[in-house]
Amino acid sequence: MSAKIELLSKQADRLSGKTTVPQFNFSLPRKHDVVVPLGIPDANNHPSNPYFLFNYSINNPSIIKLSYEVFDANGELYYSLNLPAAYGTPGEYKLLWDGFDNQDIFDSRRFDHKPFKASLTACWPEGSKTLSVFFAARYHVVPWLDVIISRPEKRINVILRTHFKDGGSATADRSFKENKAARERSYEDLLRLAQEGICYHWSRNRNHPVGKNIVLTDSIAYEVFVETVNTYHHAIKTPSIVYQSNGRMRRSRNWELSRLLFYNVGKLKRAGKWLEKKPLLADADFKQTAAHEIGHEILLAYGGHIYSKTHKGSSTLLTQRPLGNYLLPSTGEIDLMLYYVTQPDHPVSSNFYKRNVASERDVKSLIWLAQIAYQLV
Repeated sequence: MSAKIELLSKQADRLSGKTTVPQFNFSLPRKHDVVVPLGIPDANNHPSNPYFLFNYSINNPSIIKLSYEVFDANGELYYSLNLPAAYGTPGEYKLLWDGFDNQDIFDSRRFDHKPFKASLTACWPEGSKTLSVFFAARYHVVPWLDVIISRPEKRINVILRTHFKDGGSATADRSFKENKAARERSYEDLLRLAQEGICYHWSRNRNHPVGKNIVLTDSIAYEVFVETVNTYHHAIKTPSIVYQSNGRMRRSRNWELSRLLFYNVGKLKRAGKWLEKKPLLADADFKQTAAHEIGHEILLAYGGHIYSKTHKGSSTLLTQRPLGNYLLPSTGEIDLMLYYVTQPDHPVSSNFYKRNVASERDVKSLIWLAQIAYQLV
């Protein structure tokens, strides 16, 4: 009997021009939160939040369609979703969005210090209503990289901002008696080599004989391509490039009190003896060293001082001497950031530089560092 009375009441409302407006709410549950692309775990392997989280509740069963939309800073539609019919029944719900757009692409550049609007539209037989929330997004951990993730292509592009500077040439050793050779590499040449080194050794893709991808928790493999932009604006802490020849072989470093990247070439003194380093070997060594030294700042941001300065537990903290707990592998990947030791059955192979690549975990840390903070405005 009550159902019949309710039906007659609704018919009376329609005849009189009245409509029954469903009651629903849409909100951000907290004032601020953090989103980690793809939910990459932190340095302690703790889970990370991969979603923007919204709450909504519905008190009326007459809703026949619910649609969710996100608009970017330019007011353009960024993402949209028609919710399943079950979400229109009375109750309280959580709406999760992973930051990917309608083309299934996540681009961190679209979030830094940008405003967004999220809207929920409910439709019922007699009309519709839209509720909106406004939130702002920004980089949360570091400002010196961007990540573009394409699910359709299974490809991740990382843009790393460096600030290499010209450190000139080191002073020649007084004991060097031969005529000084002309400098064979300009600063522009060395900058290009440093950038090539970072791009190669921090990427994991088809261009490597080993270390061709990263595999996510859903067992899906992505290729990673790193590129660099040399700029003073929002750049990672970067060493100055110094050309070194006709003198003592210098050791590069990138820490708080000294940031120098040496290109050692030609006649060099090591352990009191003179040797000659050919330009091709000098180029390959310099590229790998540039990637390694920049890697210290990446490891520092992800895992902290001990993780970075001990080369992930393979060296002492202060003297930076190898601990001997990692032998140079004869096959497979050679971890860019580890300190290895060599033995007769573990020599340096001819393809050392080709196989030298940032580990899967360290490359995943680049994605973790691209996390986005968002808050209600």
